[in-house]
This record gives sequence, C-alpha cells and structure tokens, in this order.
Amino acid sequence: MCVCADVCVCVSSAVSVMAVSIMSASLLLFCLLQCFLQVFSQGKVFRSAPEANTMFLRPKRANTFMEEFRQGNLERECYEEQCDFEEAREYFEDTQKTKTFWAVYSVLPQLCKNKNGGCEHFCNVIQGSVQCSCADGYFLASDKKSCHFNETIRCGFILPKGLQTVLRDHQTKTMEGNITALNTSVNSTEPIQDADLMSDLVAENRTQIPAKTWTTLESLIESEIEDESYRQSGYCPPGECPWQALLFNENEIVLCGGTILNENIILTAASCVNQSDDFNVRLGEFDRSVNEGTEVDHKVEAVLAHRNYNEQTYDNDIALIKLATPIKFTRFILPVCIPEQDFAKKVLMREPVAVVSGFGRLGEAQIPSMIMKRLIVTHVDRQTCINSTRILVTNGMFCAGYKSRDACQGDGGGPHITRYNDTHFITGIVSWGEGCGRKGKYNFYTQVSRYIRWIHEGIKKLVHSGTNGSSQHLAIKRLYL
Repeated sequence: MCVCADVCVCVSSAVSVMAVSIMSASLLLFCLLQCFLQVFSQGKVFRSAPEANTMFLRPKRANTFMEEFRQGNLERECYEEQCDFEEAREYFEDTQKTKTFWAVYSVLPQLCKNKNGGCEHFCNVIQGSVQCSCADGYFLASDKKSCHFNETIRCGFILPKGLQTVLRDHQTKTMEGNITALNTSVNSTEPIQDADLMSDLVAENRTQIPAKTWTTLESLIESEIEDESYRQSGYCPPGECPWQALLFNENEIVLCGGTILNENIILTAASCVNQSDDFNVRLGEFDRSVNEGTEVDHKVEAVLAHRNYNEQTYDNDIALIKLATPIKFTRFILPVCIPEQDFAKKVLMREPVAVVSGFGRLGEAQIPSMIMKRLIVTHVDRQTCINSTRILVTNGMFCAGYKSRDACQGDGGGPHITRYNDTHFITGIVSWGEGCGRKGKYNFYTQVSRYIRWIHEGIKKLVHSGTNGSSQHLAIKRLYL
C-alpha cells in the first residue's frame, strides 16, 4: 500500500520504483491514483510557502564524537559551520580548487571571524547573529559580550604578581635546600651522566634556608637562566604558570609535564603515561631543589590514553590522568580553561604567540632544569612544519617555536597555552621533536582543538571510573578511549 503526504513525493517514489522494477505497472497506477485522491480530498494541490519550506528543512546535524578524525566534508566544514582556508583545503586536496572556492566563500558574512564577534570568550552564529558564551566558571555579562565571574579562583586567570613580590609575601615561610649545593649544581662544568645523580643531589642537600637568603637564591636562578641560550624567555615565577603539573617516578626523576584541567584531571601526552608503571603528580612546583611550601603531591588513580595513539608517529598523543584525591586550588595551583573547538581552531591558533612551560632538559644531552621555565613560541605555518622534518606530520599535530629555540626532553606532556583577553586556554600538548633547539627544527604539539570532544568524553569516563581516594595504594588503572 502507498501512503504519501504530497503528489511530488509519491511521484518521486513511483519513478524510483519503476527504475528498479520492483512494483508492477498496475500497482504503480494504483499508488498514483491513491495519492491524487488523497490530495484532492484535502481541498488543495499546492501548499502555502511556509508549509512547502518545511518539506525541505532539516535540523543542523550535530557534530559527532569522532568527526575531527574524518576526511574533510565541505558541507560540514563550510556551510553548516564557518570554515577557514586550511579546512577547505582538506576537502578539495588541491590548492587551485581551494583558491577558486575561497574567492567566493570568503566574501560571505564572517560574523565570528570579525574580531571574534566582539565576544570575550566563545563566539557562535545562531540564526544569523552572533551569540557569545563563556568558559566554565564564568558567566555572560549584561552586555552579552563580556565574561564575568563570582569566584576568585577560576580557570585560566593569573594574578599578575612578579617573583619579587611573591617572595616578599612569603618571607615567614621556611625553605628546604642548600644554597651552596644549588650554586654547585648551577655552575658546575662537570657533566652529569645519570639522571639519578640529580635526584640524589636534591635529596642529600635538604636543609632549612632563612627567608633572607631569597635574594641570593634569585640571583642564582637568574645566573642559571642567562646561560640558557635556547630558553630565552626565562623562568616562570611562582603563580604565573599555576596549571603546570610535574610527573615523576619513585626516584624523583622527572618523566613529563602536564596541565591541570579541573580538581581531578590532568592533561598530558599518551607517550608520557607509559614511561613508568607507577608515578605521582606534583603541583605548585617552582624550584625542585627546595621546598617552597607551595607544592602538593598527588597519587594517581587512573590514566586514560587515546586508543589510536601511535608510538612510532606520535599521532593522537594525548592522555588524561585522574588523581586519587581532589586538588585544593591556591594562587599557585589553578586549572587552565578548555576552549570550544571552533574558538580554539579559528581564534586561539591564530594568535601570534603562546607559552610553553616545564622542567625539561636545559639543552640537548644536558641535565633537567631545577627551575620551572617558560618559553614564548610563535605558531609556524603548517607547510613550513612539514618541510622541516621527514617524519609524518598528521592533522592532529602542529609545530611552534623559533629556529634553535623549543621545548626539550622532560617538557613532553606539558602545556602549550594561549592567552586571549586575559584568559589562558590550553591549545597544545608538548609531543615530540628532533633534538633540542636544532637549527631549522621545531617542536611538535598535539593540537588540542582536534580533541576537545575526546577530552570531555574522557573526563566523564574517568570521573565515573571510581571514587577519589579509594585506590591510593593500588596499581594505576589503565583505560583507553
């Protein structure tokens, strides 16, 4: 039996049926007759414009969980959403065809592309107009553009206080470590062959330092930094990289870095979580040779790595860590903000500079840094990145830095942070590089914008994987997504 709502629908069905020779001629005529009778019984052949338009409307398709890993789709990238030239290039896979398309497409209204639509954080186009929204912990102000907050502690915000003031505010605190030992470790010309020796140096020289020695300590820190040609951005004072996490094993050897996302979760690289069967996470660290009183160590309850992580190519080099106990936030320990996918791709990744931080080696074949460093890096054109290496560069990667200046071993898993309107967002994960600071080489990062959905799904999975504090003395649970 043929049931239809419109003549054209029925005719279309009939033609299709004839094409495949499934229905007989008599059944076809019967179906057509029934459709005409149905329409005439309603008293009209033609529908009104609103009714007719509804026949062709369909809801905007929601982005699927694994969409960012699929081959380019022109409708998805450039008509349902605003796209950039690189996304169009992924679809056409031909530069000339892309340029031809772009010459027409680029003159269309670019509401969010015009200074992010005036939004302080996220911009979306809803029914042809700009609609702003804010990161977690913020709310949209009455002007519908600005992002305000009620709590002092919030993601992505740094209290702009220099190291001198920080130290002055904490003169009543005692410190651990030995200035002579630190001076020796900074200025010694003898190479250290084994990373364990550095751990021993820290462990064997823990004595109390009066507050008045802070000035001497600062001068030693500065002298250490001056000797590092490739890390010209210097050290990161306490409280200015508050989302930095440090992964270390039972011997106090630095494995990798990480980034605080919320009170339970640390973001890092998949290449980091398999370096040791058991490891801990330290937050609030600045100088590994002393105890400033701001550090907090956390046991790890579970790790969740990307199921398609490739150890050979470092593709999908991303993982999440669930801590056994929740983080207590301070001005030295804070989460970074997680951006929306479009905002990360089309706004943050176009900002001129970003910041990378960590305790990685001071240079190729050198010892790990005792002081947390930060490096200002610039985004590098994708083709330049590809041309700089013979190793496969996938769509889940990007490169950044300056020639002869980049991250180094031990920085892996650490944050690549981009600031926008005084809010700091996670935009990359230190992944791999060829040596440290080699001429013409850049460091490669996992492109967080490609994994925003994965991150949110991963957090949900980890939060429901157990109860905080229940597995502090058990083996780390290993999960995949």
